[in-house]
Amino acid sequence: MDENNKMIGQRIAKIRKLKNMRQAELAKKIELKPSALGNYERGDRSIPATIIENIASGLEVPAWLITRGIPKDMPEKYSYDFFINASTDDLQKFYMFQTQQLTNDIHDKSEKNRKLIEAYVTYIFDDNLLESQSELFKVVQLLIDKTIIRERLDRIIAFPDDPNAKKYNDFKFYLDRNNIDLN
Repeated sequence: MDENNKMIGQRIAKIRKLKNMRQAELAKKIELKPSALGNYERGDRSIPATIIENIASGLEVPAWLITRGIPKDMPEKYSYDFFINASTDDLQKFYMFQTQQLTNDIHDKSEKNRKLIEAYVTYIFDDNLLESQSELFKVVQLLIDKTIIRERLDRIIAFPDDPNAKKYNDFKFYLDRNNIDLN
């Protein structure tokens, strides 16, 4: 927890300095004692979520920028400077970009899983490791079910507000696209 507090505190200090704001100025703006803000910035104290929201509001940045920082593998243009100066349209474009990246990541992972299943089934089939086709079908169905559950979980984590995340089935799309019927 201490390391996390330090990272959050460092982000607060970094954003505040990029905004050319003194600690006392931010503390006054969000009605917090300067010494408390100093403790938070150094990571000496755990920051309650409500205080993080207040600090984010005072700094005029999204709260996630303070708690999580800039997501990994983002293009260089999405720097702290970008976010402290971002308009609503800029943020919307970023969120759309991030959503597309997450969707692509989930799809790529699903494609990799499908290829692994295909290779596994080919191996089983070619080496006659199962007694019957129905046993092969059961194995394939279990692998598909596991893949779909993992895809849904990834989707729910990436897009918690998406009402369709629980129904997500990229595997079905793949089967339909390739005219494969498993029934």
